[in-house]
Amino acid sequence: MPLLTAGSSAPPATSVPRRRATAAGLLAGAAAALALWLPGGAAAAGPRGDGDGPAPYACAVDGWPWGCIAECESGGDWHINTGNGYYGGLQFGQPTWERYGGLVHAPRADLATRGQQTEIAEKVLADQGWTAWPGCSGHYGLSGRTYAARRGGPSGGTAAAGTVPALRSGVPVCGGLAFLPGACRPW
Repeated sequence: MPLLTAGSSAPPATSVPRRRATAAGLLAGAAAALALWLPGGAAAAGPRGDGDGPAPYACAVDGWPWGCIAECESGGDWHINTGNGYYGGLQFGQPTWERYGGLVHAPRADLATRGQQTEIAEKVLADQGWTAWPGCSGHYGLSGRTYAARRGGPSGGTAAAGTVPALRSGVPVCGGLAFLPGACRPW
C-alpha cells in the first residue's frame, strides 16, 4: 500500500473490503455450484423422501437400487442384447461378466436371471464402486460402494440393505447402520 503524503487522500475505506467481499462471494458461489454439480451432491440426489434411505423414485419400488440402475441402463429389460457389447439389465460387458463369476450362471448377462445379474452386480459394486455405472448411479445420487435401504425394504426398516463384500480382505464391508443386529453379514 503506498504511503500517504501531505495533500493526498486515502482511498475510500470501503473499496478494498468491497473487492474482498466480492471475491469471497464469488468463491463461495463457485464452491456451492461445484457441490451441487458433483455426483452425490444435492442436485444429483433428486427429491428426498422422509430422510431415511434413497429418494422416492418410482423404480425403487422394483428393488432398490438395482431396479433403478436397470431402468436407467436398459429401460428395465433384464434380458436385453442390442449388439452393442453390453448385456442384460445392468449392461455388463462380457469381460466384466466373466471376471466376476457370471459364467457360473449363464454365458452372457442377458441370458441370466435378474437375481443372478444382481448377484454379479454386488460383486462389481464391492470392487469398483458405483463408478461401474457412472451415469446412472450419479443420476440417483449413489456413490462409494454401498447403498441404503428404503423404508420397509428388504431389511424391514431403515437399516442398510447394501451389505457389500470386501473381495480382498475377507472382512465384510457394510453400508449405513452396520452396527444393528443383522445389518451386516459376511459373504
